[in-house]
Formats: sequence, C-alpha cells, structure tokens
Amino acid sequence: MGPAFSFQDRRSEQIAVQRYSIICQAVTAFIILLIIVLIAEFYKKTGVSCGIPVITWVEIFFVIYLGMSIFGLFLLIVLYNCYNDTMKWQIGLYVTFGVLLLAWTIYGYVIYFSDDNDCQEHAGTSGWLVFMVILMVIALLLFTVLLCCVLPLILYIMHVQEQ
Repeated sequence: MGPAFSFQDRRSEQIAVQRYSIICQAVTAFIILLIIVLIAEFYKKTGVSCGIPVITWVEIFFVIYLGMSIFGLFLLIVLYNCYNDTMKWQIGLYVTFGVLLLAWTIYGYVIYFSDDNDCQEHAGTSGWLVFMVILMVIALLLFTVLLCCVLPLILYIMHVQEQ
C-alpha cells in the first residue's frame, strides 16, 4: 500500500512551488531593472536630453512594471500567514500596479504629443523616443486586451456566482 494522501502535504508542496516562482520572478525583475536603470543613468550623465524627459519616462515605466514582481515578495508573507487570501492580495497587487502603469502610459502619450517634444532632432534621444513609443503601444495593447477580454470574463463569472 502506498503513502496516504494528505491535504497538508499537498498544500506544503503548492506553497513551495509558489515561493520558488515568486522569488525567481523578483530576482529576475531586479536584475533586468538594475540593467535598465544603469543604462538610463549612463545616458543621463552624458548630458543628452530633449524637450521631454524621455529617458526618465522609460526608466520609470520599467520601475513600475518590474516593481510589481519585486513587490510580489510581500506575497510570501501572505502565503505563509493567510494562505487562503493569497489570490486576493495578488489581484490587489496587479490592480495597483496596473493603475500606476496605465496612468504612466497616459502621461507618456501627453508628453509625446506635447509641443516640447523635439527628441527626433537630437541624435542621443531619438532611440529612446522610439523605445518609449514601442512601450506605449505595447501598454495600450495590453490594456485594450484586459478591458475587452478579461473584464467581461470577470463580470460573467461574478454573474454566474450570484445565481
């Protein structure tokens, strides 16, 4: 006869997998963020600039996006202290950083279309401007998919649970 099935063993196994996943995401995000910040700060030190803070915008975009994974380390506390609430905390984390990222993307569009944007004329910032535009388009697509696909799905699930 094999070993008896235990819900406690299964839960311990799930916690170990989630802990490993959270730590790997946080370490990877921290390394990528460190590289991006060092590159951005190097370009800022060279004195290259234009009418809008394009390098700072890209830097803060990644701080928000990758910060979500780094702040995910706080989920370890939730994972061990109140396992049943982990999903609520995860959703709260994603919503908080999603709203920050949406606000930062909107700010990016505002400064990109402002009259002060002369980054195309400066050789040192034109590449950063292209990178900024790519990030804004990706973020816009992400939020469009979330709004058109995920939100109706969540509303449908909530409607089904009420019945």
